Amino acid sequence: MMPTTPHPDLGRIGGEALRHVLSSLLSFRATEETPVQNTAEAEDESLILATVDLIGEHCSGAVRLQIPEAFARLALGVLVGAEDTDSLTRAQIDDLCGELGNMVAGRVAADLAGEGHSFTLGTPGVVRGAGWLLKEDRTTHHAPGATAWSCQKHRILIEVSCHFQPL
Repeated sequence: MMPTTPHPDLGRIGGEALRHVLSSLLSFRATEETPVQNTAEAEDESLILATVDLIGEHCSGAVRLQIPEAFARLALGVLVGAEDTDSLTRAQIDDLCGELGNMVAGRVAADLAGEGHSFTLGTPGVVRGAGWLLKEDRTTHHAPGATAWSCQKHRILIEVSCHFQPL
């Protein structure tokens, strides 16, 4: 299938994927914050970054989710029915963040496939800290889409970036 647009609206696609995953998995409602700041934030151990690579024949990229640890604890508590989220381990929280990243990336890949861009997903990676937002580079056809969301009184950032090779 030929791409319907050379550069899809990655911010919109990523935001819709995040909203869908949070709603269907956790019954959480997320609202978009505007505008997202494309500046590095201070390093903060309480922020968790989940990254899933998008690997395609004519394009490649990544989906990145920046999640506060407090939100991840809340979400994991809902999923496992734990009232005491203090007993959840760092490894369990990191696993949840990786899985959230994987689910969102899967939705993004499915939406991009509908626009003619086919991807497979890489293995989720999880690190702690902030300051990860990329800037758009039009000279290399690198088109990131970053949006900020409020969910359960926490701020979640999602960034979808793709490098589209000319056909």
